Amino acid sequence: MSWSSWRFIGSITMMALSGFMGWSLNEQQHASQQQNVLNQPAVSPTSSMLQSAHPVASFSNKASPATSLQVADEKTPAASPTQIACAEQPRSEASEREQAQLMHSINYGDENKRYEGLLLARSNSTAVPENTLKTLMETDASDRVRLLAFENYLETKSGNPLETRTALQTALSNSNGKIQIEAKKLLEQFEELEHINANTQQVPMQ
Repeated sequence: MSWSSWRFIGSITMMALSGFMGWSLNEQQHASQQQNVLNQPAVSPTSSMLQSAHPVASFSNKASPATSLQVADEKTPAASPTQIACAEQPRSEASEREQAQLMHSINYGDENKRYEGLLLARSNSTAVPENTLKTLMETDASDRVRLLAFENYLETKSGNPLETRTALQTALSNSNGKIQIEAKKLLEQFEELEHINANTQQVPMQ
């Protein structure tokens, strides 16, 4: 099983468990809040009035004005907006050039460059347009490029069960046999986890 398949299964498992865990945590937090209210010591009206009347006592741990001034003097002078802009501009331009080169390799490079470009985009969390991924997974001459584009495309749908199901169902009719096999396997796992999630939410709280 590929790394992407394990990652896909993990994300679906987390979605399956999130409903039950969220409900259970809410019940525990509610019970904890009630216990905390019972355990809190009563505060007399006199005590509240004293604290309101003497705000200095309530904030005795704060630094004095003299200390604050001393700390401010010791700080390094902040960079001006112009200096920040000048420093960020070369980094921004370099990033844009690198992304443009990456997209060029994915769209127009040879098989190795297309494949390596998709891997690099995944490792760097660089967004590849969905239309580009769909074109590669449907028409690329390389099986491994098509399969990797399909895996990258699925990752863009992670966190949305409806879109994930639609993407897997659509891939069942892909002309590439390897994509069909992978899509069928992942769809079966997806439906099984959905079934587990539905049963988990119906389990009564003990």
